[in-house]
Amino acid sequence: DVIVTETNRRAQQLIQHGTLKPQSRLHLWTIVDRDELLVLIAQLLFRGIVQKPEVEMYWSTKPLLETPYIRQIMTEKRFSLLWRCLHFVHNSNLPDTSHRAEKSFFKIKPFFDALIDRFSTVYLPEQNIAIDELLMLWKGRLAMKQYIPLKRARFGLKSYELCESSSGYIWKSIVHVGTAMQLNDSSDGLVSSHIVLTLAN
Repeated sequence: DVIVTETNRRAQQLIQHGTLKPQSRLHLWTIVDRDELLVLIAQLLFRGIVQKPEVEMYWSTKPLLETPYIRQIMTEKRFSLLWRCLHFVHNSNLPDTSHRAEKSFFKIKPFFDALIDRFSTVYLPEQNIAIDELLMLWKGRLAMKQYIPLKRARFGLKSYELCESSSGYIWKSIVHVGTAMQLNDSSDGLVSSHIVLTLAN
């Protein structure tokens, strides 16, 4: 419901900004509701299963490329509009910070926190757990993007995960935003110890 509210608010902000071209698709904007947002999320999950090099290919009518079901549930124009306006937080409510990585993370933090809280409430891990870092591939512009040459992805979003050893289930997670991370203290003063204690606690 929060995402629906903020997405509609963002669309109105873009429309009222006054710099739209006459042919802009935003002139066709209609209010998004909860059901339509769930369809958008389902499409994003589907794209993780059936992968294509270009987004437009999901709406292709060419026999070799077509995915008919996608065209039936949402048009390409509507998908593009929702994708452009998708928003998770009211910009005026963002905390005042000079740290660029933290500022970029605040844009999705409420959604991320709700997701991780849900991970923790629906399942209880077994006794053996592991804490490790993860680098999710990301090639776009983003202040919190990391470069780790030894990783396979090399560029991406770095996070620290507490997982169940037997299944790999992620139970808690912390996104790396540099010195802005709020971590528990440790006796040795090492950042790695701070991360482990924070997740373990």
